[in-house]
Amino acid sequence: MSGKMCKQCKLGPCIMEDDDVHEDVRLLVDNLKAQEDMGIELELRNYRHALCRMYAHALGYKGKRVVLPVCVQSFVDKHFVEEGEERTGFKPK
Repeated sequence: MSGKMCKQCKLGPCIMEDDDVHEDVRLLVDNLKAQEDMGIELELRNYRHALCRMYAHALGYKGKRVVLPVCVQSFVDKHFVEEGEERTGFKPK
């Protein structure tokens, strides 16, 4: 991990390279998969919503509605969007 500051999230290292946050993401996704294994129907948007809330909290945005940094959005979009899925994007309060 480098100490170089990310231009999007303004953290050094980028939040996407933070080992503690990465572990929280892994636990969150594992939890959601376990729910699916128990028969609870989830869609990728459920994963996205949970991840965005977790990242917002990790970035100190708790209780605030803000557009997440591009580094976070890119990760979530890469791994948790179905092909051809229509997205609503950020909705201000």
